[in-house]
Amino acid sequence: MNDTRQPATAEENKPYVKEFPLREAHHLVRDLMTPNPWIYWSDFLFHITLGWAAYFTALFSPLFSLWQLGSFVVAVLALYRSAIFVHELAHLKKGTFRNFRLVWNIICGVPFMIPSFTYDGVHNDHHKPDVYGTTADGEYLPFATRKPAEMVIYVLLSFLIPVALAARFVLLTPVSYLIPPLRRIVWERASSLTIDPTYRRAPDAIRNDLNWQQQELGAFVFGASVIALVWFGVFPLSVLILWYLIAVSV
Repeated sequence: MNDTRQPATAEENKPYVKEFPLREAHHLVRDLMTPNPWIYWSDFLFHITLGWAAYFTALFSPLFSLWQLGSFVVAVLALYRSAIFVHELAHLKKGTFRNFRLVWNIICGVPFMIPSFTYDGVHNDHHKPDVYGTTADGEYLPFATRKPAEMVIYVLLSFLIPVALAARFVLLTPVSYLIPPLRRIVWERASSLTIDPTYRRAPDAIRNDLNWQQQELGAFVFGASVIALVWFGVFPLSVLILWYLIAVSV
């Protein structure tokens, strides 16, 4: 028999895909979206302990020995893992995980001059549809339209970031209190962890509140104390050099 059916059109050949409601998708994975304190604490404490142990191992090992090089690599990876929790803190609901936030700032955020307030608000704006990819997005730069030389320069600027962070908290913190007009500029232009160096916090996003001030003061006290101890010969200069190299790598 001859088949008199017409060949199927391209439209008919398309697989049928039923639109899946976003609300239902959220409902299915809701249990996975609830932060688990045990996971946060165990993950962070393991890596920060490993990172600082590797730091001091590298610090006291013979120069360029396998022990020092191996410890350096471990320190970079472990401390990077620890530092990246700043992203989690930005997403956690305000008022939750207070003890975790405090401990993270004391043994990770402050020593690396990236207290959690520097990412607070900046990253949240990055997720807003009307901000993402615009000049108001501090975590976006149009690298695809940049010249290769500009991108190379941007990467090389990474070597200045640790020094800039230290200067921000050790120098600008006290000076900004002595010069009130500078205070607003510091909060607006030098208090955000971004990839866009021209980023400015919106006026209504500047929270010069007690918690931010405490974090800022902690970074100032820590940084100034370490620098002073190195200056007076209590700590060797290698303490700062190793901190710098690890920070640059991270």
